[in-house]
Amino acid sequence: MGGDTESPAFSELIARVTVLKDELFETANSRQAMVARRFGLPPGSILDYAVTHEMGHAICGEYQENLADKYGLDLRRGIAPMCPTYRKRSNTP
Repeated sequence: MGGDTESPAFSELIARVTVLKDELFETANSRQAMVARRFGLPPGSILDYAVTHEMGHAICGEYQENLADKYGLDLRRGIAPMCPTYRKRSNTP
């Protein structure tokens, strides 16, 4: 789908599908810890990060990774993300 093949999660906005790989649900001594380090996160935090990041894509209809990160951070802080005017779903981002 053109994204990072090592990413533990991704969303396909047009199909309204989010995929969370099983490594997100493993113990901290497993690949989950390695993935957390890759993203500069402390062990045990990758699941929260991945879910809120993907929610940033889904809630705001956002294709850009940096904005999904921002919206995900808002969600982790308990703040409703301030999405731009909702984008119409189309075949082109």
